[in-house]
Amino acid sequence: MSAPMSDDYRVVAARQTASFATSWLAGKVRDRRPKVKPEDIPEPDRPALREAEKLLAGQEPAPGQSVGELVAGPLLVPDDLFVDVEDRDEAKLVLIRALRAKEPVHVLLSGPAATGKSELLKSIARLPNSRWAAGGATSSSGLIEYLLERPGTQILIVDELDKADMRDLHALYGLMQSGQVSRLQHGATESFTRKVRVFASANDLSKIPSPLLSRFWQVSCRPYTGEQLRAINQRTGEREGLSPAAAARLSERVSARTSDPRVARDLARMGGPDGEIDDLLEHVTRPQPAKGE
Repeated sequence: MSAPMSDDYRVVAARQTASFATSWLAGKVRDRRPKVKPEDIPEPDRPALREAEKLLAGQEPAPGQSVGELVAGPLLVPDDLFVDVEDRDEAKLVLIRALRAKEPVHVLLSGPAATGKSELLKSIARLPNSRWAAGGATSSSGLIEYLLERPGTQILIVDELDKADMRDLHALYGLMQSGQVSRLQHGATESFTRKVRVFASANDLSKIPSPLLSRFWQVSCRPYTGEQLRAINQRTGEREGLSPAAAARLSERVSARTSDPRVARDLARMGGPDGEIDDLLEHVTRPQPAKGE
């Protein structure tokens, strides 16, 4: 007569049986899957990868195209690129079309301050392979190095172009006219071809040479009317978390003191959910009566 099994032995035996059953079932499931070789799986179409493979095979980029541009691939522009910018539908339409065009189209936004120009350019600057430059803080060498140090740059954004150095403007003209950029390196002039789209803003067009202006598609951003300004400030306040009533109070008080929608945005952020801005309004020291009133 055999000795009775201990409880510990029963537990071990049960675990081993469960493990064997699980392994057997898993093997059956794996055996039923179709046997597909990795090379038989279709490769998704990836243009940038295909172009990179061509380069590795010894092929050269197309005329006017850099290696970086090939690897970067085509521009992908979302439909909601300018969702954070109020109004300016005409400018948005032109910018979207220019960004999606097969060949570079350069756009210049002109008009007085506080008309949405910089906000539109900042939206474009969120796109991959874009570079931002402030017109009053660049030099000719800096602008050229923007393009040469990053071959994949596809979009050059210049805010306040009318404040740029004249050397910058000449370099930009060469880029827009022929796609050529040059620099002096070790006593010799090096020239490169870049296919770059230029998007810029300016307050005073008289400070930009006529030949350079002729290379841009120009869009005029006129000052907001009083009605437009109040509506923009109302939507801005609500977007920043204010109730409709608090946003309306903010809009009326701010619109009476300045035509810059950015002031309403900043006050809404500092005033909190109730829109308490009494102690802040006194710091809005540049009254600018809105046109159209």
